[in-house]
Amino acid sequence: MDLKTFQRFDLHAASVITCVTAQNSLVVTHVEPFSCSSVGQQNEAVFSDLVIPVLKFGMLHSSAIVDAGEGPGI
Repeated sequence: MDLKTFQRFDLHAASVITCVTAQNSLVVTHVEPFSCSSVGQQNEAVFSDLVIPVLKFGMLHSSAIVDAGEGPGI
């Protein structure tokens, strides 16, 4: 839904994926976090390519993931 909202306001969104989930419409049955290294590398790739005026956070599995996701100016 977030991407559709961004699109409605003529904004471009980029993502850094921190976890994958097994879920259906009723319940999340499993969460698998990505490594801090993977999150950090994704973050560096996004910030090296785009000017990021606004951030929206989704699933942040742990404080280590938060630390790994810190980018320039955050």
